[in-house]
Amino acid sequence: MPATDVLPLGTKEVELHPATPAALPATTGGDGFLQLIERLSIDDRIDPVKLGLIFDLKRGLEADRAKIEYQQAFAAMSEKLPVITKKGAIKNREGKVQSKYARYEDIQRVIKPILREFGFTLNHEQTPDNSAEMVLTTFLIHRGGHSQKSTFRAKADESGSKNDVQGLGSIASYAKRYNVTALLDLETQGEDDDATAARASQVPEGFDKWLAGLDKAAENGVTTLNAAWACSENICKNFILVKDWETIKAKAKAAKRA
Repeated sequence: MPATDVLPLGTKEVELHPATPAALPATTGGDGFLQLIERLSIDDRIDPVKLGLIFDLKRGLEADRAKIEYQQAFAAMSEKLPVITKKGAIKNREGKVQSKYARYEDIQRVIKPILREFGFTLNHEQTPDNSAEMVLTTFLIHRGGHSQKSTFRAKADESGSKNDVQGLGSIASYAKRYNVTALLDLETQGEDDDATAARASQVPEGFDKWLAGLDKAAENGVTTLNAAWACSENICKNFILVKDWETIKAKAKAAKRA
């Protein structure tokens, strides 16, 4: 038997087949299968189609591993994320504080060291859809390669005679707070009413007067209320809160019974 076809191994003989890649070292640990795939991928006897399938499998395995690393790191990090103190204040026209919120700069100062400790970073992408609307997407990226995202869409803040650029910048800070809070599941001290402030900046002109008139119409029953609603402008009807509308309808139904 030719020496090139048989290798002595103690008292046994092992036959080498030409189609079998030789000298593939044994692999151990969690990366063993990935190492094996990498070595097979450089063997010129592997069919190109099969090679593509191998790379797809490799990418899938790497993505699964990155996601697991992300989840494990996030779980550990969550235990260290503190409650954020609200230092921002929303004031009414009289200068009195009507609500408080956690400012973005305060959130950043607290979470940045913790994010770095566990291998995370934040990235914001702001895309104006048009001159009056903004879409801001925030990515929470782990060093292992996996990431999660949160997207906030809003109209520009047109209060105070702001131009389009100023209006988009005004709402961007709130969008960042919204996305970061959602991605990290952050808690703040007390109820965050900043969303009310963001919404208030977009209140249509004459909305409060229209709402008061609608409430007055409800005193005369459902028919009068429906007539007032039918004559209303869409910009006001689209802005009314569900809870306010339900309260007014309940008032109209009660007036009818009376």
